[in-house]
Amino acid sequence: MPDAERSIEDLIFSYAAFVDDGDLEGVAALLADAVIGVDGVAEGLRGREKIQGLLQSTIRMYEDGTPRTKHVTTNVRIEVDDQAGTATARSSRPWPGTDCRRSSPVATVTASNGTTVAGASPNAASPPI
Repeated sequence: MPDAERSIEDLIFSYAAFVDDGDLEGVAALLADAVIGVDGVAEGLRGREKIQGLLQSTIRMYEDGTPRTKHVTTNVRIEVDDQAGTATARSSRPWPGTDCRRSSPVATVTASNGTTVAGASPNAASPPI
């Protein structure tokens, strides 16, 4: 995986940009081949339509077509195992009004043999907007 770290980093930052722009179709396209871990769905969600449906049901959109968010992603850690053909990435996003020293991981993304698996941390629930 010669550029695996860069590709995963691009995935993390592209997700943030798409969400902040209110482009949920872009997020769904970005994650179309992913399996999204969701509480109560043992096999997770897969596919552009299901992912877009999840986003539309969980992200509050305003009249300007955006969620009025600005993702500031920090502490990006990427571990690539070239031999196994896998990679794992973690990143954090501090919430406004919270102790930034205690920001919990927002998501863990694991890529294995071309399949991306994304799962939100149970501690990553956003505060009410």
